Amino acid sequence: TIEAFRSAFVNISKELLTALENQNYEHPSLYVQFCPMANNGDGAKWISEEEKIANPFYGQTMHKCGETLTKIE
Repeated sequence: TIEAFRSAFVNISKELLTALENQNYEHPSLYVQFCPMANNGDGAKWISEEEKIANPFYGQTMHKCGETLTKIE
């Protein structure tokens, strides 16, 4: 189901973010973004190549929901 995929994406995104932060990422800039409504209201982060929000958790229904927290350079 879509709910199962969203739940799995929360964990994948969390682990990827940890890996990037611990490996001194040195490629084009990435953005850590956050949606407070994802993950059943607990919120979730994801990594994007674009500063503009494109929420992967809600597709077109809430595509612009979220904020950029930090930039990884």
